[in-house]
Amino acid sequence: MEKNRYLKSKAKNKKTAMTGVWLIILAIALFAFIVVKYARNTAEHIGESRMPEKEDAYEVAKEFVKEDSRSKNLDFGDDGFSYAKTGDSVFVVRSAYTENIGNGESKKTNFSVTIRYHGGSADSRSSWDLLNINLE
Repeated sequence: MEKNRYLKSKAKNKKTAMTGVWLIILAIALFAFIVVKYARNTAEHIGESRMPEKEDAYEVAKEFVKEDSRSKNLDFGDDGFSYAKTGDSVFVVRSAYTENIGNGESKKTNFSVTIRYHGGSADSRSSWDLLNINLE
C-alpha cells in the first residue's frame, strides 16, 4: 500500500514537472519570436530613415511638377538635373521637361523646385514639403 502511494505521488510529481518544462519551453519560444520580430522591424525602420540622396530629391521634385502642371503629357527625358542642398534638409532641384502639346508639337519648360525633407522614407512624397516651384 505504501509503495502504491509512493508511485502515485511520483507520477503526479513527474506530470507537474513536465508541465513546468513545457511552459518554460513555450516562454523561451515566445521570447525568441518577440526578439526576432523586433529586430527585423527595427532593421526595416533603420533603412527607411536614411538621408535622401539627390535621386530621391529629383524623383519627388518631378512629382510636385506633375501636380503643378496642367498637362499630363510630360516627358522629363534623360538630360539630367542639377541639385543643391542648402542646409537643414532643404534641397533645390533644377531640370527641364518636354510637354507634348499635340499635332507633333512640344514645348520645353525649365523648372526649379525647392523642397524640404522632414523625415521618413526618402522616396515617399509624404516625407517632403514643397517650399517653392518655378516653371520657366
